[in-house]
Amino acid sequence: MLITNKNDVKNNLPPEARLLDQALELGSLYADRADFDSAIQNLSLAADGYSARKNFPAYLKCQNLLLRIYAEMENFTQIKNVKEKLQDLVLKEGFELNSKTYYTLSLCAAYRDQNETALEYLQKSLAIALATDNKEDICFAINGLAICYQNLGKSAEALREIYNLQVFFQVLDLPEVRISSQLLNVKILCESKKFDQALEVLWQTYEYLKTTKALNRHVHLLFELGRTYLAAGDKDLARTYLTLASKTVDSKNMVRLSRMIMDTLKEHGVD
Repeated sequence: MLITNKNDVKNNLPPEARLLDQALELGSLYADRADFDSAIQNLSLAADGYSARKNFPAYLKCQNLLLRIYAEMENFTQIKNVKEKLQDLVLKEGFELNSKTYYTLSLCAAYRDQNETALEYLQKSLAIALATDNKEDICFAINGLAICYQNLGKSAEALREIYNLQVFFQVLDLPEVRISSQLLNVKILCESKKFDQALEVLWQTYEYLKTTKALNRHVHLLFELGRTYLAAGDKDLARTYLTLASKTVDSKNMVRLSRMIMDTLKEHGVD
């Protein structure tokens, strides 16, 4: 038997709906902690329930998170399955995908080096965000564009988008976007041989990361510190941070990041 609580009564939420919201919240928390098996279990449960109740905005939130997880796990079969479900949502229910969904689809495409496709998704993402004046979604889309431009070898365009984000960060606190844009800036600085500036940005990011609980971001920062010290010619410090990243990363869940770390260690003979 389901048990209601005061919040359910106060918000006029039936217990079933409250359980779905709890599953979504738990799934999001597990995803931040890189416990992807638990995240998938909760998010899939919530997605099925929201779909049955035709709560499509909440259903999209679940699928967006699942897409991100499957991308990090490099599970392209599941990415395809989710994309087919989203297509069914559009065709059968007439529900339009939102800006965040196109942003997430762009990341999935970028992870497979399909950068032109990613750019198309991001242009749709930004157009929808601007039309609805959703500043958070605008920031995600701009950050995605910066990543895409850098992948396409357009560093000047990428930097322009990174600078555009600084205006939003004055009034919005978006840890995922802020950290992602800073790490992208580090990559561009390293390509320009500006290693001192790159390291300064990384250590600023480290201080900011102390306020977050997302394990994958902490491991990613360790990896970028190792890679930056390596590019700067400091092999000892590179070894320290790359080894720490390799020992911290959950290779079962964070498949993509684990592969990048191991590839860097092997490529440069850092052991």
